[in-house]
Amino acid sequence: MQASRRSSCVIFGSIARARATALASASSAAPVRIASDSNPFSFSASPPGRRKLGTSKTARVPKRSSTISASVQSASLPSIREMSSAPTTPGPQSVGPTEPEVVRKHLNNARLLVLNRPKALNALSTSMCLDMAAALEGWDKLENISSIILTHSPEVRAFCAGGDIKNVAIDAEKGDFQSALSFFDEEYKLDHMIATLDTPFVSIMDGITMGGGVGLSVHAPIRIATERTLFAMPETAIGFFPDVGGAFFLSRLDGELGAYLGLTGRRLKGEEVLLAGIATHYIPHARIPALIERLSQLPTKNLLAVQQAVEEFVAEPPSKEKWNSWALAGANREVIDRCFGGKEDAEDVIKALEKEESPFAKETLDYLTKMSPTAMKVTLQQIRRGKVMDVANVFKMEFRLCQEFVDLKNNSPDLHEGVSAVLIRKDNTPNWKPPLESMSTIKLPYIRRTYFATVEDMKSREKTYNDVVLKNDRTYFEYPHRFVTAFPKEEDVENVVKGYVKGLGDLAPTKTEVVDWWVLMLSFVSRGVIHSDDGW
Repeated sequence: MQASRRSSCVIFGSIARARATALASASSAAPVRIASDSNPFSFSASPPGRRKLGTSKTARVPKRSSTISASVQSASLPSIREMSSAPTTPGPQSVGPTEPEVVRKHLNNARLLVLNRPKALNALSTSMCLDMAAALEGWDKLENISSIILTHSPEVRAFCAGGDIKNVAIDAEKGDFQSALSFFDEEYKLDHMIATLDTPFVSIMDGITMGGGVGLSVHAPIRIATERTLFAMPETAIGFFPDVGGAFFLSRLDGELGAYLGLTGRRLKGEEVLLAGIATHYIPHARIPALIERLSQLPTKNLLAVQQAVEEFVAEPPSKEKWNSWALAGANREVIDRCFGGKEDAEDVIKALEKEESPFAKETLDYLTKMSPTAMKVTLQQIRRGKVMDVANVFKMEFRLCQEFVDLKNNSPDLHEGVSAVLIRKDNTPNWKPPLESMSTIKLPYIRRTYFATVEDMKSREKTYNDVVLKNDRTYFEYPHRFVTAFPKEEDVENVVKGYVKGLGDLAPTKTEVVDWWVLMLSFVSRGVIHSDDGW
């Protein structure tokens, strides 16, 4: 596996350089809609024995990618204070006499949502979620637009620093259970809508992107990082779990990177957000205005055309050395895969790390020992389950998890304690219950029975529980755009290198042959010649 990973890292850089050539050649062909008007997600990849979702005939898109590498700056625990503590109130709010928190803009053939809540670092409120959902629902029905772009006002250093978790905890402590959950309800509906739009959606993560900001980005077909991007899912540090569809996208990163990022909350900076497989493109901040203008000139809503336009602005692809040398690559990546791989219980991850001697393993332990033991156990189970779930059911599962975390009567009080320690008392010394030294008392059967029960099981406890009602019934098991806009996964490259793909013959191909093959396939996909179920 490690040898194939090294081969993948060598190949990824070459694919990055060749991808633009394939897209350019594909642009001479007639544009191909990658989904039908009636059901754009009927091409979703279904596990064996599962019904394919949707009924319309569409061009099917091969599987997406996630990749790794880049040089990382010194890693530190994410600051949860960067998540919002501003109050949530119903109805539209404003940051000034006339400025709304979400600005809608029409720019030629593009539509823009501009996050504009500077005092809260653009952290999400319930009203912001409602406003964006209403805009997306209307714009997605239009035929005369090319794309929807999500960005932020230039004077704010954050893209979106999270959600209004402080007021969720306050509402729950007051006994206002439904108000506490209303934010998550609207947030998850919005995130699922972004994940299932007909119109190409471009998320520009130009700044702090944490928690709720991640949910606005990671399910989009085009996700742009800049040198100012600071990504993290720091929820376990406040006794919560990486929600907003985290079970879906984290579980689909290479190896155990998703489990590592979900449990540790480690920050990723700039180019490494691309190389971890989270962003699809890395574009210097200075080029963003020109990119937006370019996208606005596109005539129709065609993902390939948007992808081609974005490629015009990308920075020089990472070198082979960067692919191999960033802080989560090489020997450190081996530690991640070895210690997190095959583990169902976060306690076993900690035990595995304690047996390691590397500085990286000790650093990872330092991260984990600061997190809520209950939250870590739930998070690992969440990510493992998300690996085999479709995206709609992931959001439903996570909404049930929210209800258990917010509940003060029957379950761990860690969310409320974590929010209090970080955002109210601000002493950053949460008193987890149970504490780390008693982590073994949190049994896995209890976690599964309590946090991952069905809605029917939850209602049998004679409490009021709800299921999130999504805006549409679209879903998929793999991102439908995953091979049009990003790099192949390590396992995809491994399958080609080992000759598991039709048309390669019995002999292991050379690096050049592998790169040529991927570029040819991308060209064929772009032209609508081949589909994801043709034996990839």
